[in-house]
Amino acid sequence: MKKNRIYGCLAALLIAAAGAGCASRADGAPSSSSSAPESSSSLPEIVSDAADDIVDDVEDALPDGDDASPEIKDEKLKAAYDAVRKEFGEYWLTMPGIIEEQMMKEMYYINPDDVEEFVGEMSLANISGDTLVLVKAKPGRAQAVADALEQRRRDIIDQFKQYPVNFMDVKSEAAKVVTEGDYVFLILMGDINIPDGEDASLEMAQAEVERAEKAIRSVF
Repeated sequence: MKKNRIYGCLAALLIAAAGAGCASRADGAPSSSSSAPESSSSLPEIVSDAADDIVDDVEDALPDGDDASPEIKDEKLKAAYDAVRKEFGEYWLTMPGIIEEQMMKEMYYINPDDVEEFVGEMSLANISGDTLVLVKAKPGRAQAVADALEQRRRDIIDQFKQYPVNFMDVKSEAAKVVTEGDYVFLILMGDINIPDGEDASLEMAQAEVERAEKAIRSVF
């Protein structure tokens, strides 16, 4: 599944690069009979082979993400994660990677002293803000964690207002921070096959986040 998602992110770049190469030859770049350009019929094979090579390299470099669930010790936290995973099935975060402690502090503003257990995955693709964060806060520290995740939620929205790619400027507006006692969650995920009109797109994104929220609340 990870390979399919990497293909999706690379395909446009490879095709654009191939097209640029063809355009430069068409503009009159010198050539000789000993180095004739590739025929157009071989171009799909060239692109496919290049994609295979790049995907293999990227796969090796990426965290396990959607190929392995993170280790979760707290029973309710694990139940919440599993419930969301079951709800969304194969449609998970786009190119997911584990959020490490340094990122938790610097990107998600969470003080480790406020946390009993932190689990997070985020998209590694710059065209996606998909994020699922699950935190068990220490007693009395849930609000501090929620405030930190709210700041991260605003960051994602601001990022895609400036860089409105892949309809993430709409989808990011649906991001939500959810609190259940000492447990706090940041949710931004789901399908957004764009229907007619931006309002409908936002409604779809909100419905996807609500699916995840409902799955989480089902374990409490």
